[in-house]
Amino acid sequence: MKLMFELVLICGLMRISRFQCVHEKEYFCSSIPTDFPEGLTSVIFVVTKIGVLNSTVFNSPSLKSVTSLALANSGITKIEPGAFYAFQSLTKLSLYQNNLTTTMASWLSKPERLENLTLSQNIIQGIGPSMLSHFSNLTTLHLANNRINMIAVGSLKHLSKLTYIDLSGNNLSTLTRNVFIGLRPPRMKLGDNPWNCSCELQDFGFFLQELMNASLLEDASSVTCQSPAGMKGVSVWNISDFNCSPELPSPFLTSVFHKVGLPLVLMCLAFLSFLLLLLLLWVVKRDKKQVQPGREATVEDGDGEQKGPMNAMTKKIRNNRLYEEKSQQLFKRVREPDLILKAFGDQEGDKKGCFAQLSRYWSPSETVLFDSGSKDG
Repeated sequence: MKLMFELVLICGLMRISRFQCVHEKEYFCSSIPTDFPEGLTSVIFVVTKIGVLNSTVFNSPSLKSVTSLALANSGITKIEPGAFYAFQSLTKLSLYQNNLTTTMASWLSKPERLENLTLSQNIIQGIGPSMLSHFSNLTTLHLANNRINMIAVGSLKHLSKLTYIDLSGNNLSTLTRNVFIGLRPPRMKLGDNPWNCSCELQDFGFFLQELMNASLLEDASSVTCQSPAGMKGVSVWNISDFNCSPELPSPFLTSVFHKVGLPLVLMCLAFLSFLLLLLLLWVVKRDKKQVQPGREATVEDGDGEQKGPMNAMTKKIRNNRLYEEKSQQLFKRVREPDLILKAFGDQEGDKKGCFAQLSRYWSPSETVLFDSGSKDG
């Protein structure tokens, strides 16, 4: 492309050596006139040392029909907003071999109409997120032989119609596929960049392999590693192992963790330990209150009477003792059968119980006399 453009310029210079402008297929000018003929579609200026191109240079209404404009090797260092407002139908703009550091949509009245933009051989160092965002109709972008060392992620996402991009001959050492997010993979030129084939380039290497498989990488033989030394000259798209070690946290994240994260973790562990200790003490205290097997707790009321669960055998023994004490006291005071029977009841069962009790405290002769007396009664 460079050789073809130079040939066109030489032919144009030969034709306009005696005239300011020559109109054949293109309109060639060795200087910038104040007026232009009607119906122009393509204009090429062969002008040097322009410097700053302001909004007063092109004011002719005849330029509204121009669709292609070239200002190559013109020594342009800066283009002010509105400089190309007169070119209302512009679809192709070539600013080849100047000293521009950027491109701006504000140069044009209708940047969304532009389809082909050439900025090769300038001194652009990076492509920011908004640099190309208004060129939504762009299909071809030439950025070869600049000083580009960085392309921001998302800076090309608005170029949904892009089919070709030339980034060869820049200072790119690393890149990610996310730079081209939102695009159908365009044809590319990426050669003659100092690619650093370390682990950071691994994903992009896989992306280049996909481009190769789709025949979209036009200068594949020139896309080679510059570093590390052991991989110099190796094709980036042909690397199967980038020697990636396990990812380690950054020093910044490590520092933040030691200053903030670690104390928080220790505080949480201490709080959890305290809660577990309280839970353990509560469980032990509850277990002490529970009745152990074979033993039952009793609570005495104000009168000394036991309340609550009581062992059945203990209660029976206690009742028997009370009964015996009552019988002994009664037998000591009373010897008459009628009184004794009256105390213990008149039922047959009660009499048998009475005799059983008497036999424990009286002699056999007394028991016999008592039995005779009770029957007579």
